[in-house]
Parts: sequence; structure tokens; C-alpha cells
Amino acid sequence: MSLVVALAVVVATGFVHRRLLGYFGDGVLQHLVRLPGNLLHELSHAVAMWMTGYSVVGFRVSLFDPAGRGEVRPGPPWVAIARPWLTNLISPVAPTIVGLAVLFLLHRWSGAPGVPASLAAVGPVLGAVDWTRWQLWTGLALGYSVAAELAPSRIDLAAWWRP
Repeated sequence: MSLVVALAVVVATGFVHRRLLGYFGDGVLQHLVRLPGNLLHELSHAVAMWMTGYSVVGFRVSLFDPAGRGEVRPGPPWVAIARPWLTNLISPVAPTIVGLAVLFLLHRWSGAPGVPASLAAVGPVLGAVDWTRWQLWTGLALGYSVAAELAPSRIDLAAWWRP
């Protein structure tokens, strides 16, 4: 995946997260749609914290978070060489890196075609899609959820600028 495409995906996810999820309302339905992506997002933070030497003392997905965001709270370091600046550098962007990798894998697994390179190719590409495959529909649903949670939140970005 080229850097331009990856950057375009991250920017587009801001639109997906803010605009399209708003159509599901603020209730349980929206959080259920977000759940796979939000779980991946928060797990990415938790694994990055653990890998940089910090324990995790709090973990919540958006469905169970009163603020509706999800959260991971770091605990005390579990290794003597843990440095907060390293954790603040890696953990906030971990969901973007992991999310892009998962979207790539979902694309391969689902059997979805690539993005057409020209306007003339749109018809043949859509004609080649096997719309009866359950993997395609599952991949699209999971991809939507992952894409919605791919971009770093304001809290993530605030922590990221500290290092």
C-alpha cells in the first residue's frame, strides 16, 4: 500500500467516523457498529503500552464507556527501562498502523476487488464482484467499523505531541 493511499484512508476515516456513524444515533446501535473497530483501536493502545514497558490498569470499549469513546489507562511500568516519552510516541498512533494492516488483510480475505484505476474500469470491476460471498459482506461490515476507528482521537493526538 502506498503512503498516499494510506494517508487518504486515514483522512477518509475522519469523515466515516464523524458523519456516517452519526446516522446510527448516539445509542447502543452506534456502539455495536463501532465495537469491532473500537475494540481493535483500544487493544492497539494497550499492546503498544505493554510493549513499551507499561502495565494496563483500565480498559473499556465505547459501548461500556460513559463518555462513549473507549479508553485504556496505563499503570505503573513493569520494566525498569520503560520511558513515558516512548509510550506517548508509539501508543497514540498504534491504532492507525494496526487498523491499516487489518484493512489490508480484510480486503484480501473478503475477495473484494481493488480500486479501479480509471473511470472506464468501474463497470468491469463492479461486474467482477461476487456479491453472493458472505466473506465480502462480512469484510465490508468489519472494514467499515475498523475504518471508523482508524484515525487517532483528539486525546491520542494530544498525547502524541508531548514527546
